[in-house]
Amino acid sequence: MRNLIIGVIDNYTYDKIEPWVVSLERTGYDGAKVLIAYNISKETTNRLEEKGITIFAFNKDSSGNCIYPKSTNFSLMVERFAHIWYFLTNNAEKFDKIIMTDVKDVVFQRNPFLNAQMRHLWRGECLVGSENIRYEDEPWGKNNMIRSFGPMIYETVKKNPIFCAGVIAGKSNAFTDLCLAIYLTCGSAPRNVPGGGGPDQAALNVLLSLQPYKDSVIRTSGSFVAHMGTSIEAVASGSGGVGEIYKDRLDEYQNLLIQKADLRMDEETDLIYMNDNLVDILHQYNRLPVWDFIIQLKYRE
Repeated sequence: MRNLIIGVIDNYTYDKIEPWVVSLERTGYDGAKVLIAYNISKETTNRLEEKGITIFAFNKDSSGNCIYPKSTNFSLMVERFAHIWYFLTNNAEKFDKIIMTDVKDVVFQRNPFLNAQMRHLWRGECLVGSENIRYEDEPWGKNNMIRSFGPMIYETVKKNPIFCAGVIAGKSNAFTDLCLAIYLTCGSAPRNVPGGGGPDQAALNVLLSLQPYKDSVIRTSGSFVAHMGTSIEAVASGSGGVGEIYKDRLDEYQNLLIQKADLRMDEETDLIYMNDNLVDILHQYNRLPVWDFIIQLKYRE
């Protein structure tokens, strides 16, 4: 069976997706590539299909544009997990291992399926990446958890590291079931959380605190993925809520991080390393303006 990399896109033009497409192509990855498309133009879908990407769309208008009627409380962050589950459950081709990523702020530096942790996944296992900070120390995450599931649930997870929902991997059956579990867990939360985002990441982290996910999901903060939004480098640039608070208090912020995670860009190759290990997947690279500029130029045709 082939491996699969899958994402979800809505109201993106091709230039917004191009770094994801081009960077993945350059890794030499030859497995399946699927994008679930909500509202995307025919021109964009044609260009993606020319790149060997399968487009899974719900409806098309008379001009061939992908369209999706949204309810008033639609949340892409939540609905994507139901639709990925639906696609995987009903698709004729079945897959071995799957990686789901955000699209607009993700690039690939190496084929992630060659990573040791991906190669050694067992039948019932998934893989998630740490943001390297605890809920009680990250303002956005803390607000997101409290607004999603209330202070009582927050109190049970506040000492836990935050694991990002923007990149999740796993063996096919385990990954498929985790997607549905995340979607169903979001059922008791607001679709759009005051303060930003959806409840999907909070739902993932609540599940990670419970069995069977407590034992069956591998946590990584290594070379598989770097969630750069909470890195010391992003905070130093003033990015996001955590950057606004700690930009001028970097020593204090450094002490909040769970472990040392130094990011550096090689001057000759423009590749990014964490603790001197090449990172397979870069997420939230746009939180670092200078690196964002370089990456946006690098992964174009």
